[in-house]
Amino acid sequence: MATILLQNLLIQVDEQLDRVSQEKNLLLIHNLKRIRKLLQGKYHGNPMHIAVIISNCLREERRILAAASMPVQGPLEKSLQNSVVSERQRNVEHKVSAIKNSAQV
Repeated sequence: MATILLQNLLIQVDEQLDRVSQEKNLLLIHNLKRIRKLLQGKYHGNPMHIAVIISNCLREERRILAAASMPVQGPLEKSLQNSVVSERQRNVEHKVSAIKNSAQV
């Protein structure tokens, strides 16, 4: 299954590359070619590894979204609620950024 999913991912990258090639976006074309080469080279022999990485990223994203949608508990004052929400928002943004960086690596 991991092999099939990796092949599907590579096909989608190729489709994006074809679409972007028509737009003549040279930087994006270069990046997509590099991504395809890295995915194929690094994970072709062990597609289960990329499947585990993606699964972990998606699980963490679900956890972050669930945590962000939970209401603040207790009788807090308006200013304290705003402070908690702001802190929670910063934490969510930081975690999403970390997941993006992990996925890009």
